[in-house]
Amino acid sequence: MNNLIQKSNGVKVENIIDIKPIEETNDSKLKITSDILKASKTGLINNLIDSNLALRPKLIINDFNKGSKVLSDIVGELSKCSEFMISVAFITSSGVLPLLETLKNLERKGVQGKILTTDYLTFSEPKALKKLLEFSNIKVKLYSKDNFHTKGYIFKHNDYYKLIVGSSNLTQTALTKNKEWNIEVSSLEEGSLTEEVLNEFQSMWQEADDLTLEWIKTYEEIYSKQREYTRKSKVPRISQYTLKPNKMQVSAIQALENIRKKGCNKALIISATGTGKTYLSAFDLRNYNPERALFIVHREQIAKQALNSYKNVFGDTRSMGILSGSFKKLIKILFFLQYKLYQKMKCCRVFIRINLNILSLMKCIKQVLLPIKRL
Repeated sequence: MNNLIQKSNGVKVENIIDIKPIEETNDSKLKITSDILKASKTGLINNLIDSNLALRPKLIINDFNKGSKVLSDIVGELSKCSEFMISVAFITSSGVLPLLETLKNLERKGVQGKILTTDYLTFSEPKALKKLLEFSNIKVKLYSKDNFHTKGYIFKHNDYYKLIVGSSNLTQTALTKNKEWNIEVSSLEEGSLTEEVLNEFQSMWQEADDLTLEWIKTYEEIYSKQREYTRKSKVPRISQYTLKPNKMQVSAIQALENIRKKGCNKALIISATGTGKTYLSAFDLRNYNPERALFIVHREQIAKQALNSYKNVFGDTRSMGILSGSFKKLIKILFFLQYKLYQKMKCCRVFIRINLNILSLMKCIKQVLLPIKRL
């Protein structure tokens, strides 16, 4: 066919084919069109084709070894866009926090944004939703008609759009740690994919309700009750069923039981590195079931490792936490403490007030044994 205006059976072909012309043909538009086409060939046809790296379709993941984070791409696009739209099921304070400075800069520049979310599964944090309402340039709406579970980020630039669609919600773990798959593509507004995404977002946006402080207040009550219910009804870890004391640990636990029956309240266990002293102490505590316990080590890193071991034994049946220079919540039942912090008398008085039942020393130097008598 030489041209589109020749007739076929008396009907113009141009009337059959839906032709959507690109309205503007300025140099900038022509260049970005050419660049996107070339970048798409690199990403979808032949990776040897030289093209603009920023415009190539790509997989966005969190990979510590490669220094890759979904957050970096989100922040980068937000910083350069002229408008943005976000559609995510879950929003937490930890997900909003690393974006705050960028969002403040966008507010100063007058860049408008829309965020669409939901109360699905009562997962989003009220505090995070309140924070988003503080921005004058961002409109937030709630979609509650269906099981809303989208994860998409839309960035409008001068001559094109950048889309990131995949599995990442607006949470810290999704943006920095979790195994997530997100596809990033660049497209002109006239592209069918962009058109479909924009139409779908706009359709949901029109059906959604405005987020208000009044709504958040009601939601906050439901959220708190849901969190409490979830905390009490968490499914135990599989390791709780599979972890059992080894022969050395069984023998030591029996010896500790005999010592307690004799009325003694102190005991010392000496065992080589790697024989399972941490798990031994956890198994013994599980059997003895004290009201509170303190676990003292000489390095905070060991305290963190011990905390994980205890969680494997206790699961979510006991509340536990690390008392360090940066974390001092005394509502916990099991405490993990670095010895240097213990040495402060103020810390000693605190533990006296909370009525400790069990004191466990792990991998501490000999000098610990004398001052420990203060407890």
